[in-house]
Amino acid sequence: LKAFGQAASHDAGAILVAQKDPSIDEPEEKDFYKVGTVCVIKQVTKTPDGTLTVMFEGVRRARIQSVTFTDGFFRADVVCKKMTLGTAAGLRADALLDELSRTLEEIQPIHPTLTDEVRMAAVAIRDPGLSADFTASAVLLNTRNKQAVLEVFNPLMRLEHLLVGSCRISTSWTTSRSMSVS
Repeated sequence: LKAFGQAASHDAGAILVAQKDPSIDEPEEKDFYKVGTVCVIKQVTKTPDGTLTVMFEGVRRARIQSVTFTDGFFRADVVCKKMTLGTAAGLRADALLDELSRTLEEIQPIHPTLTDEVRMAAVAIRDPGLSADFTASAVLLNTRNKQAVLEVFNPLMRLEHLLVGSCRISTSWTTSRSMSVS
């Protein structure tokens, strides 16, 4: 909470990173992934029961260079990267987006969170990077697989990684499903 307050009072962003093991109550630097999302705090709301809800808007990916712990929260120096695609990427992007559409249609009947609305929203996104990010957040069930997609900065490579890489959505779901059944 202190970190959010500091970021808001200095018009600074916050970097959101996943914790490798959420069961650790007092994490140290080594307990966080090194790639996260720089966000702008859009709204902070306190509910009647005292719960604080914070709404963020993701701005871009960032790699953490160094971390310090002061005043009760972590501060990080980050390197932000934004990659844009040239016009030559069009055919490859279209092919990958079409493959994503086929894959989502194929796994939808057996996937617990892949509704018609989510599938149609993913297919409607024609930007390869945004499509990969949306699909990973909505369809991948394993935090490590989501993180693997987040760590790929190139938008085409990110979509390709989602489809054919180590976190391939069709096998990722099948593996998670078979592990939870046994």
